Amino acid sequence: MAIGETKNEEIKRWLNRGRAAMREVEALKTAKLAAEVRAASGSATGKLTSKRSAKGRGDGALVQVLEYGRELDARIAELDSILVEIARAIYAVEDGTLRLLLINRYILFKKWEQVAIDMGYSYTNVTFRLHPKALEAVEELRLAGKIRILGSFE
Repeated sequence: MAIGETKNEEIKRWLNRGRAAMREVEALKTAKLAAEVRAASGSATGKLTSKRSAKGRGDGALVQVLEYGRELDARIAELDSILVEIARAIYAVEDGTLRLLLINRYILFKKWEQVAIDMGYSYTNVTFRLHPKALEAVEELRLAGKIRILGSFE
């Protein structure tokens, strides 16, 4: 736990790992798409002086696309693993309202405004009353040994 960090903040940081992993996947998708465009154009610069250099640059661009593809597959597998771990913790929360809030925020990555609308609560109620209760519920399950949270707690 970081200095001055509460248990709820630590739980929130642990739950937000899925969001961070999703951002990495999206960034890699964008990079791979850019590499595909470069490969399709035949070169990274668009200027080719001979057939030999064209083949070399094209091959390099295709290799880069393949490398991005492999890295993307690995990151997606990591994201899936993180989301399964988070989902197991969330599904152990008995209160259906708190569980739904956690699913919407940490599995579906919805913004708080959308979570509030979907659940039929005010933004303030969701963020200042229900969310802290939901984080406390996860922490209680962890302390009771009913769920195992890997990472920052160990």
